[in-house]
Amino acid sequence: MIHLVLHLPEEAILGGPVFMRWMYPFERYMKKLKNYVGNKARPEGSIAEGYVADEAVTFCSMYFKGCETRFNRLDRNEDAPSVSRYLSVFNSQSRPLTSGLIKPLDHISREKAEWYILQNSPEIQAYLDEHLDKIRHEYPNGNHDVLHRQTFRPWFHKKIYELHKLGTLQNGDELLALASGSDYLATFYEGCVVNGVRFIASKRDQKRKTQNSGVTVAGTEGFNYYGTLEDVITISYTGAYTLSLFESTLATYHGGDGDGRDPPDPSRGGPPGEHVVEAWKEIHVKKPSGTFVNELAAKDYEELIKELDRKRLEQQSQSDTGTESESDTGYQFDVMETVLGQRSDYQIGVGKRLKGKGKKPIPQTQSTVPPQPTTEMMSTVADIFSAMRATWGVI
Repeated sequence: MIHLVLHLPEEAILGGPVFMRWMYPFERYMKKLKNYVGNKARPEGSIAEGYVADEAVTFCSMYFKGCETRFNRLDRNEDAPSVSRYLSVFNSQSRPLTSGLIKPLDHISREKAEWYILQNSPEIQAYLDEHLDKIRHEYPNGNHDVLHRQTFRPWFHKKIYELHKLGTLQNGDELLALASGSDYLATFYEGCVVNGVRFIASKRDQKRKTQNSGVTVAGTEGFNYYGTLEDVITISYTGAYTLSLFESTLATYHGGDGDGRDPPDPSRGGPPGEHVVEAWKEIHVKKPSGTFVNELAAKDYEELIKELDRKRLEQQSQSDTGTESESDTGYQFDVMETVLGQRSDYQIGVGKRLKGKGKKPIPQTQSTVPPQPTTEMMSTVADIFSAMRATWGVI
């Protein structure tokens, strides 16, 4: 297999990008032609008949009006119609997949949602900075962040209302709607499509064998947070402007200020990487039973716990001897890489049904450590890639 790598750059130089010469489109088209076969004694005639009929119907469908055809059919993950707003948060639209449930949003959730929206509106950043400077000047010894969060919306509403009343405010209707706060009722959905991506809430996974509600949030500390999508909430402002928010349960969030904009500060309530292994378990179990999606996931969790205990003992011995040890986040991620990285054919998806009649998972084999490439081989590969850059440009 290592020798094969030496020929791949040369093939790329001679043939160009691989997606322009692979056989996948032809194999898919062969599958389509095989579906035309109705009489297995005359497969060629069946394919010819089916092809001609398909071409005729496709041609006629170009002139059909008022019905769905392949020419006017929407994509499966078609986005919601785009709107043009001054405030970028009001451009956050989604196409719901289910009928909405209209119900009141509790006071705490509404405050968190509104604060998240305000902090993620770059158009009002000047007002946020002005109010924070005002708080620091009036309360030099107070908790500026808490006071800023509690008193900004009333102050912002009063300021925007006065400017809008004078008629000196550009795009005053949207700013006034944002300053007035969200409506009492919100609409909850179990799934939506955003930017061509389909998101499913955990409620729809409760009666399914496959789990597709996992979400990932990029953290500012250099690693990702994992959790489940609980609800898709559409919030309305004055009934004229709407936006969609995701309510997620991120298992790696323990403590912190939880203001919804940045990950919690480690100094305010525990390390952000705490219980990383438990976060992995959270997205590999079915709700609400709590059972694993398959036997392979249950076995992997047992191995993760054993390896985690071993690493903890090793870290404890290092701390007793005064040796600097890696962080809680670091060794937990190292545990996951060590255990899960042993399986070369480990399933990427979560809860995918294994092939076969039984429910017993396909046995996984441990991958062997490949031999290290020699210096001469690495030099040859470097020369080949240099030639590719000279021929095709930047690679």
